[in-house]
Amino acid sequence: MNIATNSAAVRRVTSVASWVLAAVAIGSILGCQRGKLASAPPALVVALPVHPDAGAAGGAAIRYPIEVAARYSNPMSFRVPGKLIERSVRIGDTVKKGQVVARLDPIDARKQVTSAQAALDAAEHRLLFAKQQLDRDNAQAAQNLIAANQLEQTQDAFSTAQAGREQAAAQLVVASNNLQYNTLVAGHDGVITSENADTGQVVTAGQAVYGFAWSGDIDVTLDAAESDLGRIAIGQTASVTFPALPGRHFDAHVREITPAADPSSRTYRVKLTLAQPGQAVRLGMTGEAT
Repeated sequence: MNIATNSAAVRRVTSVASWVLAAVAIGSILGCQRGKLASAPPALVVALPVHPDAGAAGGAAIRYPIEVAARYSNPMSFRVPGKLIERSVRIGDTVKKGQVVARLDPIDARKQVTSAQAALDAAEHRLLFAKQQLDRDNAQAAQNLIAANQLEQTQDAFSTAQAGREQAAAQLVVASNNLQYNTLVAGHDGVITSENADTGQVVTAGQAVYGFAWSGDIDVTLDAAESDLGRIAIGQTASVTFPALPGRHFDAHVREITPAADPSSRTYRVKLTLAQPGQAVRLGMTGEAT
């Protein structure tokens, strides 16, 4: 009885062990299959040599945003005060040297010219009378017919009349210039960049009426950091590109470096001159200088 019982127990243990070994084997197979499915294919990595951009000093190139500006620009204003009665051009218009762009009311200036002309006529009449009197007194003094002090008085009157005539002539010139200054004339070829006064407005002497950019050389400006200032020099070449002109590169060179930093940004203004800007490059365009 004991021998049969022990044999049955041994068979049960052996069967359980066989099932456990089978489960472990199946789990190993499934685990291997899952590992193979989860593994990613090997990535192909290609190493390429890196060539840094060479600057003027052999280091990395410096890149800065730039803006196109005329080399010379100034506000246009009258040299005398008055009421603005006419504007002949508008913003964006191209003007030629000598072209009239605005006028002031000339009534008062014309009256001043008339008054100065009358004063000059009177001074010339007094000078003519003093000259005639001097000639008579010189003739009489040669014959000892008048006293010496009388001749001196006549000479003094003539000198005074002569100085009065010169003063009146100078006042007429000033009045004529003031009348001429009532007309604002372009001193150079250029383009109107802004309008700062309206028709009917009373303006003071020197008050800006227009902003004016001269035609000719075009500069591009950038603000360089002080850390890069030692790598920028007058005459250094640069390449300029504009997003508005894709695929085009413009040659330029450094023309001017401001000696003092901007008090707010602590940057230095650098001006570059474009060699051949062409008609496509417009004032105010932005881009990048390398």
